[in-house]
Amino acid sequence: MKHCTPFIFVLGILTCVACSNSTSQKQEQVSSDSVTNDSATSSLVSNKFSIDSVIYSDSIYIGRNDNRDSVWAHVNINCSYPYTDNPNWQMSKKNILYWICDIFDDSTHSNWNDCVQLVSKYGHKELKKIKDDFSELCVDDTCMICNEHLEHNIDCKLLFENDSLITFGVGVYVFMDGAHGGYHYEGRTFNKNTGHVYNFDLLSKYDKKTLNNYMLKGLSEYFECPADELSSCADISDIDNIPLPSASLYVTEKGINFIYQQYEIACYAAGMPSFVIPLK
Repeated sequence: MKHCTPFIFVLGILTCVACSNSTSQKQEQVSSDSVTNDSATSSLVSNKFSIDSVIYSDSIYIGRNDNRDSVWAHVNINCSYPYTDNPNWQMSKKNILYWICDIFDDSTHSNWNDCVQLVSKYGHKELKKIKDDFSELCVDDTCMICNEHLEHNIDCKLLFENDSLITFGVGVYVFMDGAHGGYHYEGRTFNKNTGHVYNFDLLSKYDKKTLNNYMLKGLSEYFECPADELSSCADISDIDNIPLPSASLYVTEKGINFIYQQYEIACYAAGMPSFVIPLK
């Protein structure tokens, strides 16, 4: 088996950071916190997290396709993670690192304080999994694969930080042959002082009708479709009861971000519908 040499390196930079834990049972439990307008719109940050970034890139030979072209699988990961000595931010730091562990299938959080090891183990495991999954499609080095390159890419980075909040986003792209790949994206917002992970509680100050009107407006603008015709532009049967997205809501300087995944409310060609509403 031909197997190229991976490279991993760490970049130390001073900037802002945050993330969240997708399994609340595994993270430290904290009470919910309210969010004020200035938390989302302040452009001046007096205190920032520091972050490092670990980059992993490796490939493995799969075989040859019907055209006798070499087929390779590639795993590329770029992940930023926090570090801080601020005693008031240890809870949020831990919850961010727990969330990063969840991204890389470490449900026990055993590598929560070693992201370099976490990412390296995941990358190697994914390459082996891809090789094993496609082995049944290959006979005498010829594989029933159309394309020359298979991909699994993950990009986790800081999106927003102010004095009280920090938001991270993660995008995952997977292409394992076929017509096109699949993409998943979500963000997580944390309270820097308590570690609280925000999600739909960001909407606690909205009544149902007002929220639905904002969602209707946002989706109508995304699809460039009149509000009263939205059902013909998206897979939404009742415009008076628009479903919330499956992915977490998150805060940036523009407000509360909504994003629907591929196929969630529209066809693949429609992309990933998204919009922003004000943070109350």
